[in-house]
Amino acid sequence: MSASCSPSEIARKTMSLIILTLAVIGPAPSAHGEIPWWKQEKIRFMWGKWTLFRLAENVDGHSCKLPREVFRNIAQAGGTVFAELSGYQPSNARIVHELGMYYFATTFLDVAGMPGGRRWVMANGEEHASSEQFKCPLDESSYEKWIVEPHLQGVRDGLIDGIHFDWEGYGGRGEGGICYCDYCFSTFPDFKMSGATLPRKSERHRWLTKRNLMQNYEENRSRRRVAMFTRLREKLQAANPHLLFSSYNMLVSDFSEAMHLPEAPFIVLDARHYYNHHRQPWWESYGGWLRRQGYLYIPGGWTNALFGAQASDVSAARWIYEASINEDGCWLWFERELDDEILRAYATADRQIKATVNKVGKFLFHGKRDGNFATAVEWTGRPELEQAIIHQTHHLEDQHLVHVNNVDVDWPLRVRLRFPRLPAGERWTVVDALSDLFYSPDGMTALWSRDDLLSGLVVTLEPRSDLFLRVSPTGDKHVTIEPSKLVPSREFDCLPDHAVASEEAFKVYGGDPTEDRISSAVPHQLVYTATEPMGFDGAEGSLTIGNAVRAVDVKWQIGPRLRQLRGHLWSPRYSPDGKRITFVHDAGGRGQIYVMSYNGTDATNLSANAFCDRSPVWSPDGQTIAFMSDRTGDWDIYVMDMDGRNQRRLAGNTGLDRAPAWSPDGQYLAWESHVSIMPDIWKCRADGSDARPVIPRDRPIAIKATTQRDVVDVQPLVRGNDFYLTDPIWSPDGTRIAGVGLSGSRMVYVLAADGSSVLQVIPSLPYVNHLCWSPDGDYLAGTWACGPQETERSGIFVVHAENGDRRFLVDVTPSGPRLGGARRHGIMSWYSHGSARPRRVVKTFAFVAWSPDGEELAFSSDMADSGAFYVYTIPSEGGEPSRLDLTKSAWPQQIMWRPR
Repeated sequence: MSASCSPSEIARKTMSLIILTLAVIGPAPSAHGEIPWWKQEKIRFMWGKWTLFRLAENVDGHSCKLPREVFRNIAQAGGTVFAELSGYQPSNARIVHELGMYYFATTFLDVAGMPGGRRWVMANGEEHASSEQFKCPLDESSYEKWIVEPHLQGVRDGLIDGIHFDWEGYGGRGEGGICYCDYCFSTFPDFKMSGATLPRKSERHRWLTKRNLMQNYEENRSRRRVAMFTRLREKLQAANPHLLFSSYNMLVSDFSEAMHLPEAPFIVLDARHYYNHHRQPWWESYGGWLRRQGYLYIPGGWTNALFGAQASDVSAARWIYEASINEDGCWLWFERELDDEILRAYATADRQIKATVNKVGKFLFHGKRDGNFATAVEWTGRPELEQAIIHQTHHLEDQHLVHVNNVDVDWPLRVRLRFPRLPAGERWTVVDALSDLFYSPDGMTALWSRDDLLSGLVVTLEPRSDLFLRVSPTGDKHVTIEPSKLVPSREFDCLPDHAVASEEAFKVYGGDPTEDRISSAVPHQLVYTATEPMGFDGAEGSLTIGNAVRAVDVKWQIGPRLRQLRGHLWSPRYSPDGKRITFVHDAGGRGQIYVMSYNGTDATNLSANAFCDRSPVWSPDGQTIAFMSDRTGDWDIYVMDMDGRNQRRLAGNTGLDRAPAWSPDGQYLAWESHVSIMPDIWKCRADGSDARPVIPRDRPIAIKATTQRDVVDVQPLVRGNDFYLTDPIWSPDGTRIAGVGLSGSRMVYVLAADGSSVLQVIPSLPYVNHLCWSPDGDYLAGTWACGPQETERSGIFVVHAENGDRRFLVDVTPSGPRLGGARRHGIMSWYSHGSARPRRVVKTFAFVAWSPDGEELAFSSDMADSGAFYVYTIPSEGGEPSRLDLTKSAWPQQIMWRPR
């Protein structure tokens, strides 16, 4: 809205906007009768090197007047926020407002180092070498010159809607840490109360340490910084109470806490997706934690990552849509001119975003988020696909909007959605909120009972797609829907049930059965899954595939097929004595846990129920099996005796609980819990008692990270000991638990089993997965994919679990077109349109397993020229991988070595 408009014109335009928004997304309660703009639309934060558009070479390189057509193009593409490259330019702000967007001035952390002010005194008593840059972190006058003075007039003039802070320390320039200057130390309450004489600067850190006051000193610093930043915020918001603040490269801090108000929320631009993995994991974030604090959360990254500089399976428009619809918006930083292709992608996403907001905006903006309302059961039980279902619910009054995402880029899915938390006694309708079609439990009625929805509604999803379901009570209303608007629950029955499948498991349908007649005395060392042709007769029989559990002798490359099904077999696990194998058979979306002899005989269904049981793991003594089950409508952790008796719920929280793992002594069980919306590692005793997060919430812990040369102290990304952690595995001695977590990207975390410490083992390796310990507990191995901007490689790594020393055992490049080496600069133009085509296929590595003697690693990969998956082995010290040709599979194989 133009600052040159008259007050009446401003009021008219504001009212028109509010009326239009209400018509689109519906009314919502507001203390002032107004809807703030960030609850009217998803934020598309446009930020980059606007100097590429400057009018003349002699114009200021950071803050300059831009041609009007630049802003028109941004508005046409759907941008909502224009962020200046640096500083504040009134002429740009006026054009931004005239075109209906919002204007954010931008300032960088290194601007804070203005001349003058108190200097930062470090723990050794010396001032930082760059004393003009690194000020005392409580020098309020310096911060006022940085935050308030350059912007106050623009805020008063109504031209600045927000101030964006780039918190990255470019060129080593940044902000001072714990300060021991005269002011900071002399005003520390514990020191003032002591009555002591002010120590020399070099003695102050020792003075605090000797008296166990360092934690108090740091907490006092934090409180005072919050108060200082609050005063600065209040000076600006006195001119505009709705002024917003945003930051880049900082999740939460004293600054964000002070600059945040419920009525003017702080905006976090998450830098953790800057170099995206080829599957673009926007959902792996601390967004859930930040939203609970009331912040606005916007994922995003480097524009070129979506427009050619890296392999991507996901188009730029799709990524912008997904990030915006699931979070509060999307940001992309650009370092090349905003060309037609980039603007086209934004415009395509804008249409999709607005179409969705038009239908379900009142839920997205005003509903209460809940990640645990529904339970998703992926139909095949394949572990990678099971984790590709991301869902959340938005509650609004008595209605529930369930948003389901299939984030896999290759596989269409069928998913059973269960609703265990609906109240009893009601009747319900389930509507596809975008098409207004009604789901039907029987093809004739649109009414669902609570038991119907507890049993589950089955939906289908294309690769990388989403679905919105509105679940509404009917009350006493009579609901009659014409048949053309009914959609059945997609419960096909093509696959045989468990009983029939068990009877047919050993039948050979044509082909050469020689390999299955090999003596069961073959001393096979590996068991694995394989997706392969069933061997049916007929010209097209080879196109019918099923899953098998196979064994193989690594040296001789021979071994039997232990079991094959026209269905889904997963998770083979040897018993500790190597004599039995548990596995999961999924049919009809119902996983059942079986056990058989190591040679494939005497297969027995241990689960023997109508529910879904998955992920079996033997206790170290072989007497108990832990597993996950949805039998209550929610995924929880269960145990049963080795013969299937005494099945009982052991542990679990509201929401998804998965990946159970026994401690080596059998006294504890760890698992991954999503009770806090983002995953965390929990543990309990073997009898289910004392269930709690491994990392305590009620006391400080030591957090360290490995570097190339040392192990250093680090601060948590967010407060309260909240970590994003998945897939726990115990060290062989039971003192540590390793897992996969988030920082700049996925990384390896090693937790003390007693919760006293956390070590970030790999600070810079992207998209880590499939961790396993070496038998001696010194090393961890796993997979990685899609490195930083200079590479698109993937492979297998080994890392020391204490000092972070690592080596890459396998390191391969993608297949498909790859002109220019896929580096940050010099790439060819056909990747720049953001379509993720032509496809550059980043090779997959999965299910790493360490041999019992520690000499070899086995893993699954499609790195062969054919694209088929094989099991490979490689010496743990490095060397050439050996392919086991017998192990060919269409999907990744799960692998386990037979115990010695």
